[in-house]
Amino acid sequence: MTTTATANKAGAAQQADKYDASVLVADIKKNALDVVRVRLTRFKNYDLLDIRQFYTDKADELQPTGKGLTIRQEQIPELLAALQKAADMVESADQAE
Repeated sequence: MTTTATANKAGAAQQADKYDASVLVADIKKNALDVVRVRLTRFKNYDLLDIRQFYTDKADELQPTGKGLTIRQEQIPELLAALQKAADMVESADQAE
């Protein structure tokens, strides 16, 4: 096996370990085949919040995509404040119509 192939397998194993150590917070249905999954996880000694789009594969199992956001857990209050601001802006725009 080449060094690159070994590195790729090691990277895939790390990625799998990251997902295996996660705690599911919520699944939000995006459409008939996709789900936005919110998880608490740990990677390289960092406690993280991972919000990621998953798709349903041919075996009818959810698989992660590269589309998502991962932040340190201590950044959750800042993210919540931004989401609340967005929700308030949407509500204000809806009331103006």
